[in-house]
Amino acid sequence: MANASFTFDDGTGSQVLQCRWPTIAAKFRDWTPVPKYIGERGVALGDRRRYQYIHATSQAASGRLPGIPVSDEQILRAFILWAEGGGTFTVTTNDAEANVYADCQLASDRDGQPIDLDVQLDGVWNEFTVGFVIEHVGDPQQGLRCVYLAIPTTVQSATALSYAWTFTDVDLVVHELNVDDLTYTWTFEDVELTIA
Repeated sequence: MANASFTFDDGTGSQVLQCRWPTIAAKFRDWTPVPKYIGERGVALGDRRRYQYIHATSQAASGRLPGIPVSDEQILRAFILWAEGGGTFTVTTNDAEANVYADCQLASDRDGQPIDLDVQLDGVWNEFTVGFVIEHVGDPQQGLRCVYLAIPTTVQSATALSYAWTFTDVDLVVHELNVDDLTYTWTFEDVELTIA
C-alpha cells in the first residue's frame, strides 16, 4: 500500500506530495463526496421553482491531506502552482479499496471559478495539511471514492503485568509518548489510550 498522495509532473519530472506518517495512518481526512451539475441555474418567474440547464456533471470530493513535513515544502510549492494553474494529477487514497484516480484536477465552484487549495502549517509538529476540493476529469469520468474502515480493536491478552492490543485499519496517528510513574499515554488524533 502507498501513502495517501498527489502525484504530478509539472515538466520537471514526476513528484509526489504525500502524507509521511506510517502507512497505516497515512490517509486523507474528512473525505466527502460533493458531486454537482455544471450549468446555468435560475428561478422561474411564475412558480418560483428552481431550474438548472445541465451541461456536465462534476464528480468532486473534498478532504485534507495531513502529515506533509516542512522538508517537503518545495514539493508542496510546486504542487500548489501546478494544481492551481489547472494541471492534472493522480490521487492515491491508501483506502480499503486501494482506489487510485488519474486525471484529477482542482474542482470549480458553480460559477466556474477554481477552488484553491487551503494550506495550513502546524507549527508544533512542523507539518503542513492541504485542504482540497478535487474532481475527476478523465474519460470515463469517475466518482471519487475513498473508503476507510472502522477501527476494530481486540484485547489479545491481559495478565497482571502484560497488556497487548491489536489495531487493524487504524485511522490514528501516534503523536507523542508521555512517561510518568510507569503510566504510558499514547495520544492519537481522536482517541487517547492509557496503559497504567
